[in-house]
Amino acid sequence: MQTSRGQSETVNFEVAKDDFLTPLLLNISVYNAILANERSIGESTIEVSGEIKLKTGDTVKIERRFSGPSAALFSAGSVAIPTSALLKSRFDEMEISQITLNLSSTDGSKTAVLERATVDKAEIKAGETFEVQAFVRSDSGKVFVQKIPVKIPADTPAGTLLINVADGATAQQVAVSQHFVPKNLGDLVKTINGLKKEDRLYVQTYRITNGAVIGSKELPNLPPSVLATLNNERTAGAYKPTIMTVWTDQEIPPAEFIISGQQVLTIEVIK
Repeated sequence: MQTSRGQSETVNFEVAKDDFLTPLLLNISVYNAILANERSIGESTIEVSGEIKLKTGDTVKIERRFSGPSAALFSAGSVAIPTSALLKSRFDEMEISQITLNLSSTDGSKTAVLERATVDKAEIKAGETFEVQAFVRSDSGKVFVQKIPVKIPADTPAGTLLINVADGATAQQVAVSQHFVPKNLGDLVKTINGLKKEDRLYVQTYRITNGAVIGSKELPNLPPSVLATLNNERTAGAYKPTIMTVWTDQEIPPAEFIISGQQVLTIEVIK
């Protein structure tokens, strides 16, 4: 742990192996490790990185930032939550061998809000690039602009595309991975590693269409005949219907501030 006073501290501890107790004890231990080296009152910004190593060789990556009076609490939860998901999966080969964390703390809050977003074009051809401008206001009142180029795939059909500019937590709420049902431990690790990060913006282009998620695979834009087959009485519960087909999904590198908010725009794809 790198403290806000520029000191480096190393903490080692062991945690009992138990589906219920391990995440709880891990949460308490990490939280108290932070409080033992930082002040417990006031706002701070904590960056958490590390990995959860499994005996199978799979690794869950951790990369999160939190800011505000509850930064320490959220930082501890960012480790305990994926640990709980792994333990509750009950896959036979699932065993955690080690968790390594690097924490860096600074005084003060670094948050910002996405106030508005614009696009530089009203129409675009498939295969071309347009630019999204995201206007962000920090908690101190400073306004800055992130310019984000977005390339539309060459096979995009003509019609209206929705553009979702949002922080990772908001974007994750509509992500298809919310419906994934991992078939094995590797699937679960891949799903956890693919979760969107709360401290940065994402830009998605999508259309409202009919599709389905079977296991951990997305089948977008399905014809009615296929949906009818999936939805018969012999396959009830085997799939999850979706209404959003994502054409592009772009993660924006983290800025100085932790940005929250959402804006939805439209652009017309023409022949």
